[in-house]
Amino acid sequence: MQEVGLTYQQAKSIAVKIFQVNYVSSLLKKHRGNVTQAAKEANLNRSNFLRLLRSNGINPQSYRS
Repeated sequence: MQEVGLTYQQAKSIAVKIFQVNYVSSLLKKHRGNVTQAAKEANLNRSNFLRLLRSNGINPQSYRS
């Protein structure tokens, strides 16, 4: 990922956001939207995991079948 015209901090923020979305989405997909199980695998407590979902606009319902 090469972003011209961004500061280091801006580029880092974008990279972290992309990582978070991909990581959390893969956990939710693996656990079929089960937030508790996904949080356990991420070694986060459930409330922090939910905060991470909200901050990235991810709805766990969309991963349930």
